[in-house]
Amino acid sequence: MQVRASFLAALAAGAASLACSSPGSTSVNATVLGPGSDADLPAFVLVHGWSNDARVWSEVAPLLAECARVIVLDLPGHGASPPAEDGDFSMDAMARAIGEAMDEHDVARAILIGHSNGTHAVRQFYRLFPERVIGLVIVDGSLRAFSGLAEFVDEMARRLEGPERDAAVAETFEGLPLGTMSDAHRALIHEMLRATPGPVQAATARATLQDGLYAEDPIRVPVLLVMANSPFWDDEYRAFVRGLCPDLESEWWTGVSHWLMMQKPRRFADAVLGWADLRFAAR
Repeated sequence: MQVRASFLAALAAGAASLACSSPGSTSVNATVLGPGSDADLPAFVLVHGWSNDARVWSEVAPLLAECARVIVLDLPGHGASPPAEDGDFSMDAMARAIGEAMDEHDVARAILIGHSNGTHAVRQFYRLFPERVIGLVIVDGSLRAFSGLAEFVDEMARRLEGPERDAAVAETFEGLPLGTMSDAHRALIHEMLRATPGPVQAATARATLQDGLYAEDPIRVPVLLVMANSPFWDDEYRAFVRGLCPDLESEWWTGVSHWLMMQKPRRFADAVLGWADLRFAAR
């Protein structure tokens, strides 16, 4: 498909012509696909997770762009986006970077899709700029802190920003929930993990401990949850999410990994577009 080829070419080139200038300290690399403001559906903004980049969406974005405008970005310090000059990798900073990309492409409001730790970035964007959020799609990301998270993050960050970085990256990759992913997808995830600078990895890991990040303030826009079925997401967690998100739809997929949208791009796009069509499409 031509739009997919164009998207992949833009990613390979660093999407230099579509780089968004951010006021002050950084620039956010973004690729834009799909129709303009006359699209039936609102714009989608796709946000990757920890030590990943826009390439995790390379198969999904063109499918979404068949029906809506799509912005795919590299968060600061990831992919083709340089690190923030002020060294701020907090979730507030990530949320502002999302807003800057939206501003650059004249998107006032959007549906934000966050994968894994991208969940924190899109939720923080909702907290800071609720008037700009039409809905949220959470992709195998947690809305609650893991047990033992602080100790795990502190140790991992210490290793990632020091001389043990290469060993820590190798061990992290070996421990990832890759499941039934193809060799090509595994290689891409490994490449992204190695390419993200150690100090960025450490800082963004520590950002998951940010004060207030896991506060239980309700999410009062429509939410679609697309999750890889796992004992980790038990009945108690599912009940917690239902209480947090009054307007919630959820899908729990079996036989997929943490990067389910890479494994099943058409199924993922159909789930998102079907939900968005029912909730937001112009009539």
